[in-house]
Amino acid sequence: MRYKVFGWVAIGLFIVVAFSSVVLADAGPHGGFAATTDACAACHRTHTAPGPRLLNVSVSGNAFCYACHNGTGASLTPVVSTHANTDFANSAEAAFSLACTQCHEPHGNASTLSIIKEYVLVRTGASPVTAGPIRFSAREGMNSFDDGVSQVNSRICVTCHNNSSNAGFPMSGHVGGANHLGGDDFTAMDCTVCHAHSLDQDLYTGDGFMPVGLCVGCHSIPQDNGDGVPVNGRRAIVSEFSNASHHVQGSVEDDDCTTCHFTDNHQMGQVQLYDVDNPGNVITLVDNPRTNPVEAAKLEPFCLACHDNDGAGGLPPFNDGLMPPVVDNALWTAAAHKTDSGSTCFDCHDNSHGSNKTNLLAPWDAVPDGSPADPLQEEERFCYQCHDGSSTVINIQAQFNQTSHHNVSADDPQGGQFVECVNCHNPHANNNGNKISDPDDTQLLWTGSDTGFCLTCHDGAPPAGVTFPTSTLGTGYDKSAYVNSSHDNLLGNYGCSHCHDAHGSSYNTLMPEEYVTNDYNVYNTADYQLCWQCHVENEVIGQQNAFDKRHELHVSKEDSSCITCHDAHAPFDSGEQGVINFEFAVRNGFDFQYLNGRDAGTSFWFDTGQDRGNWYLGCHAENHTPERYRPRNNGNTEDCTACHPGGPPPP
Repeated sequence: MRYKVFGWVAIGLFIVVAFSSVVLADAGPHGGFAATTDACAACHRTHTAPGPRLLNVSVSGNAFCYACHNGTGASLTPVVSTHANTDFANSAEAAFSLACTQCHEPHGNASTLSIIKEYVLVRTGASPVTAGPIRFSAREGMNSFDDGVSQVNSRICVTCHNNSSNAGFPMSGHVGGANHLGGDDFTAMDCTVCHAHSLDQDLYTGDGFMPVGLCVGCHSIPQDNGDGVPVNGRRAIVSEFSNASHHVQGSVEDDDCTTCHFTDNHQMGQVQLYDVDNPGNVITLVDNPRTNPVEAAKLEPFCLACHDNDGAGGLPPFNDGLMPPVVDNALWTAAAHKTDSGSTCFDCHDNSHGSNKTNLLAPWDAVPDGSPADPLQEEERFCYQCHDGSSTVINIQAQFNQTSHHNVSADDPQGGQFVECVNCHNPHANNNGNKISDPDDTQLLWTGSDTGFCLTCHDGAPPAGVTFPTSTLGTGYDKSAYVNSSHDNLLGNYGCSHCHDAHGSSYNTLMPEEYVTNDYNVYNTADYQLCWQCHVENEVIGQQNAFDKRHELHVSKEDSSCITCHDAHAPFDSGEQGVINFEFAVRNGFDFQYLNGRDAGTSFWFDTGQDRGNWYLGCHAENHTPERYRPRNNGNTEDCTACHPGGPPPP
């Protein structure tokens, strides 16, 4: 007796498989079947199947698919979740969950990618509805998820979303092409960039094809019409958080976005922002603040709401747990940048996501252009945009271009960058009455002396971020001994600025007039104009002084510069009006040394024997005739200054 049952032909006790056609598709258990293969046995058992449709396990439906698609057995997409919103917290539609077989042909389909069926099941139940024929042969372009060209029913995403038989119709989300929620056109693009087959790595959650983060998922790519040109400036925002400077340290999360952005009216054509100090106050931008000063002014309270003393209502605003830098609102209100030019935050910082420049400075999208005014040379190039004499009274740029200057540029010919503008100035606080801040804490306006300000750096222990070159001029960069020295006492509050220009000078070491600092210089009145601003040349160089003819002798015949014998910053001998740098110490009973001459061989020194010693005057690496002496009191040594308070005796 011969009979046919479910496509099987039974002859006696033997069963023969009769294929009406060979199904070919992706390699693996879903395709490549032939009469001689046993691939069917991967899923089916003829005699012992515990599940329906001769399945080899007791589970069926999606659970059967998950047996492989949990990362242990699938060859292509190892971990998937079915298309569902039941475990998606931000769903805008009624709960739904699709069966895998509504879209996929488990026995393979040679004409589509990912074994998508030729006709997908839009609606199940007593009156099922199918749609197609599906043409899915590419992930982008023609015959992709939604190519915008082929028949609507042939596009795998749109064929369901556009079908009135869909239980969720009309769809509140994407219904194809330019009809994506928000009005952006995503035709011919890979939908799974924003809608992954599994929102997370847990395949048992119903979240397949839900948006990968409402903010981060979409804004990781430009919002465009498929031509690569961002619509209304909608760039790939997330990537900007990895620029040279940026808000949010680490990975950006949706919660970070909603800290700043009010999203109830999202995608309605306007950017809306929270004022975290006044959550009910929503700031709506109707134009580009980069070009519209009215819109830029709206951003100031928004920025200051976090950059005040308590961050976002006393908490870090973002998931990185960091408190923002403080901008004192009262100081900013009175700051010169605010009162003189009416500047707002957006005049200097034009993108709060990130910038190619430091400190979120504008322009955020600056790129190196090879010009001398390279926009990436900050901060000085940034400050020079205004402080070049065009927008300000003083041309700071010209000052820093002079022969000697503080090194503020990385490409400075004097040896690179050692200090920045913001080490001395706080652009959010300094005003016309006080243009400098405390370098140790720039949040504080400087209230100390001129000398004290300079010594915050020039005391041998500069603040963080301030360095000095390895080679030094004069007596080095530790000027702390200047305090209470002869010049300091004589000049009082004039301090350092009496002999140095802060930004730059056409003379040595920031000095406003000429002052030669090298030995063996033929004397010329013009070479020491800085000295003659206070001192009378004839009284110093001529014979009208306590040194008699010796000043003239040294400068005219020995070609010595003033700095050979005089240290303008740190004369240790408080009784010496000539600010000579003497130090008294003990060595072999006596020692009287002149320490800081410009030449290594310049020194006064004293040597002792058992009963007599010699004074040696060594200048320009040559020892002069010694002056002999005999210690008094039976050899007991005494300080030579008891007899010679002004220094060694004349030869």
